[in-house]
Amino acid sequence: MKTACKKFEVPYLEQIKRIRTILEHTLSYFPSDRCDYSARVVKTLVPGLKEVAGEYRPWQRWHAWNYDPQRELYIDLSFDQFAPMPEEVQDLETVSDTVTIDNFLGLHVQGVTIFPKDTALLKKMSSRTHNQRSRDDDNFIDDIERICRIYSEVYSRN
Repeated sequence: MKTACKKFEVPYLEQIKRIRTILEHTLSYFPSDRCDYSARVVKTLVPGLKEVAGEYRPWQRWHAWNYDPQRELYIDLSFDQFAPMPEEVQDLETVSDTVTIDNFLGLHVQGVTIFPKDTALLKKMSSRTHNQRSRDDDNFIDDIERICRIYSEVYSRN
């Protein structure tokens, strides 16, 4: 039986990949245990994306990622900390701003994992807001501001 595919516009994909690059160069051991940083930076720099958190059930670990309510897509810059990738995730070298995703799969492109709202992968993640841990201490906020500043300096439009 053939599974359905759907095309998704992801106009911020290049920006997300650039954010991933900055995170790799500014946070020690990224992506391991740095999901809260990546989710907050993405929420800060990409208008319209929300920060969500919950548990990645196979590992029974707290995790944070982003959600695009307009496109019903989840965006995760640190999902590859849970290597190896689940079979539900298709690994690609490159992709354009329009991605075709099997409705039951996700894509992993240059460190960015994208999966639709109704994906089988989401069943492995529980996103209950009461699971979100508080990381609004001064050091965390300072780090987020520093990363956003570096991003702006590196990718400013002159």
